[in-house]
Amino acid sequence: ESQSKVKFTRHAHTTTQLDFELKRLGWSVISSLVSEPECPGKIVKHDVIRILLSYLNPDGDPIVRQWPSNLLASLQVQALSALYQIAPRLPEAFGAAKGPSIVLSFLRSVRDDVLRSSALRLVSRVVRLLDFTRQLWKESTIPLMLTFLGNSSSTMQRDAAVIL
Repeated sequence: ESQSKVKFTRHAHTTTQLDFELKRLGWSVISSLVSEPECPGKIVKHDVIRILLSYLNPDGDPIVRQWPSNLLASLQVQALSALYQIAPRLPEAFGAAKGPSIVLSFLRSVRDDVLRSSALRLVSRVVRLLDFTRQLWKESTIPLMLTFLGNSSSTMQRDAAVIL
């Protein structure tokens, strides 16, 4: 067990293909298990929300900035998908990790339609949780959502309308 832990730790902070596959698999498993009774506590304990958000924050972890852009985009889609499952079950932890602000900043900066759509989908899911609506308005969300209403696919338009 300790030998496998060393291998895992060594690859958890690299940008190798093995680390890429490990993250995708791990985040997918976490997304699938979040509804299990013991999982939310472990997600909070191991700071999974902050780790996922670090892949959306350009000023975050320096390791994240070292990923090749195509692999980073894939990890960002996976992180957004995991957060889509996790945030509604742990809204306080998502808010404490500055999730709404980070996702909105990401949404403002990203130009890829798949990433934009995934981020909009997440925001539309969490907008009504706790006091995120007030926080989103403080972040000048209305002009951003209006750009999606006029210049996007029907799915992004629908998500922007839900947010507004």
